[in-house]
Amino acid sequence: MSLRARGHRESGSACFRVGEIRCQQLPRRRVPPVIDPNYYRESITVDEEARTKLMCVVTKGDPPMRFHWLKNGQTFLAHGDTTVQTFEDTSIVTFKKVASSDRGQYTCVATNIAASTNRSMQLVVNVPPQWTVEPKNASVVLGQRVWIDCAAVGFPAPSILWKKLIHTESSSGDFTYVHSNPRAHRFNNGTLVLSDVEESDAGSYLCQATNGIAAGLSKIITLQVLVPPKFKEPFQTKTVTEESNTTLRCIAIGHAPIVITWQKDKSLIDISKRGRFSIRDISDPRQTMSELQILKTHRSDTGTYSCSAVSDIGTDEATMQYIVQGRPDPPTEINIVNITSRTVTLQWEVKHDGNSHVTGSVVQYQSISDSSWNGQTSQLIVSGSENMATLRALSPVTLYFIRIVAENALGHSAPSEVINVTTAEEAPSGPPRDVQVHSTGAQSMKVSWKPPPDDVTNGIIKGYYIGYRISSTSEPYTFKQVEKSTEAQQQSTYITGLQPFTKYDIVVKAYNSAGAGPKSTKVTGKTLETAPPTSPVVQIVGSTKNSIDIKWEKDPKDKSAITGSELSSFKKLSLLLTLPYFCQQIKRNYYKICYFFSGWRNRSC
Repeated sequence: MSLRARGHRESGSACFRVGEIRCQQLPRRRVPPVIDPNYYRESITVDEEARTKLMCVVTKGDPPMRFHWLKNGQTFLAHGDTTVQTFEDTSIVTFKKVASSDRGQYTCVATNIAASTNRSMQLVVNVPPQWTVEPKNASVVLGQRVWIDCAAVGFPAPSILWKKLIHTESSSGDFTYVHSNPRAHRFNNGTLVLSDVEESDAGSYLCQATNGIAAGLSKIITLQVLVPPKFKEPFQTKTVTEESNTTLRCIAIGHAPIVITWQKDKSLIDISKRGRFSIRDISDPRQTMSELQILKTHRSDTGTYSCSAVSDIGTDEATMQYIVQGRPDPPTEINIVNITSRTVTLQWEVKHDGNSHVTGSVVQYQSISDSSWNGQTSQLIVSGSENMATLRALSPVTLYFIRIVAENALGHSAPSEVINVTTAEEAPSGPPRDVQVHSTGAQSMKVSWKPPPDDVTNGIIKGYYIGYRISSTSEPYTFKQVEKSTEAQQQSTYITGLQPFTKYDIVVKAYNSAGAGPKSTKVTGKTLETAPPTSPVVQIVGSTKNSIDIKWEKDPKDKSAITGSELSSFKKLSLLLTLPYFCQQIKRNYYKICYFFSGWRNRSC
């Protein structure tokens, strides 16, 4: 059997034909909620403190309808200035005064018997900038680093900008952007950092926080760059002359108050103990000047002076090399290095050059004791800083008076103490005088002479060298040394061992402790052919009132050959009579001598 049915839906019922038509009631179809997107957009933007509503309108769906709200995925409940109103097909969230905390994602959930549906909307709250860290006036020490904070919140996030007031010739000043550079850096949180701060960094700064909402924020602050004391001239050199008045000056730049103190060679200067010193300070907001005045400067004032500047910000120090120049000290510690007959070498020291380089020295000397040094004074100029000199062309064995004067750019020193120096002896520079030779025998001669003149003896004559050689030969002289005799003017000696009847050249040299002098001009002498006789043996063999009889005989030891003429000569030389006489030969070697007294006319014996 076949079954045929025909069904249709009307008012929720269905009919089937199975042989005959039958109808039965079918279940009604459920309609889920549909939220109108025109009222509930994906996002909405409002300003803080404004009024706004979030409307969730269901355009389709079987009633009854239930609503609930979520914020950022969490159940949202009305609070404060926020209310939630629900109607048959609508739910409304009302914000009477939007706050930044209301920002978020709001989800409307609509539920009926058929289903549950939702739709989300982003509530954007525009918040004008608000300070979280308001910038303040700042100060920094020169050369250090400063952090200037400036922070703000808002929505959108504010942009922080820094500007600096720049003064120009054409205007009273304009704010210009502070761009990042090696010394300036702006962090994302708005903090401005300035490194190695310079004085030019001081001034007015403007911090601006803007996000396009309202007028934004701005604040002008002042940055003060504190300058620690710093001397304009950290090192100076000053040179003055003795007995002058001078002022040492130190100028320290920096924020007052600055206290300046003076030191000399690292010792504090106490002006109460230094009558010639005084200090004067002159200050203004930007610098402090201190002057150290010194009256009638003295060489002892020379030294290293320092100015110490102290403030609450820092310290600094300047030094000054102060030199007081004067004439050098007189040379001292004069030492004789070497003495010869013609030179004197001496050495000395100049203890203090007067703080000016010694340009030379003058060695003054004279051979007379003249305290005024205005007479016969010689001088030797020594250049540069040499402290040794040799006096030349002096006279031997002479007492000299010597003093030394040092010199620098300011003049001469006082003379040194006078020292006495006697030059050494020198061999005589002249020969003996009046050399004479007398033959005294066949093998000897007598040589006599006078000493050299005093001005050529060059010392004390100790003796002589008598030189002799046979004439007309080139043989060297044979010298005999003879000590000086006590007879000052006449000296003599005998040369023996000569050849008979021979000519000899004779020279004489004087000598002293330094050596022998030059030879005298040669003289020539000749020895006798034989030796001269010795004195005969004389006898008186008779006498009368006016006569004597004399007889003599040759000395047995006399080996000489005596001639008549020699005997006659001997006779004449031997009879040294003071009265007139007459001599009559009686026989060989026998004579009668008659005296003639006053008044006698008879000349016979």
